Amino acid sequence: MTQKETKTTIISELPKLIEKDPDIRNYIINITRVRYADKETMDERFDRIPDELKGDQEERSKRLKTEGSVAVFSRKSYSFHL
Repeated sequence: MTQKETKTTIISELPKLIEKDPDIRNYIINITRVRYADKETMDERFDRIPDELKGDQEERSKRLKTEGSVAVFSRKSYSFHL
């Protein structure tokens, strides 16, 4: 069997094997886990994003308020003579 034929067979048979054989399914999950996050991990990451964005926005707002106040109090007047 050539490499191309092997690949074609895997592509056609693997979905059926994954569905029917828990050992094959677990094997595929384990070898892909190194490269890809599972659904639960991805859901957790996506659930954290809005909270992180909200925290970042609150931090920026506080910083802008603080820096704005400091900027007002720290302005110096410069005059230039030509």
